[in-house]
Amino acid sequence: MKYILNTKTGTLHIENMCSKSNPYEKKEFKSEDEARAYGRLNIKNCKTCFKNRDKKLSKISL
Repeated sequence: MKYILNTKTGTLHIENMCSKSNPYEKKEFKSEDEARAYGRLNIKNCKTCFKNRDKKLSKISL
């Protein structure tokens, strides 16, 4: 998975998990940990992206 930080809003998205996951002002990361290290405490998760990721992961684990 590729993580995308919207540098304007400070929102962390996951590539192709929601319609807003490709913002104009962005920085891309290979992992969630890299993004968090870059943004420190100023990052919030996109609710839609992370909800869709959790659904996808729960289907795989069944």
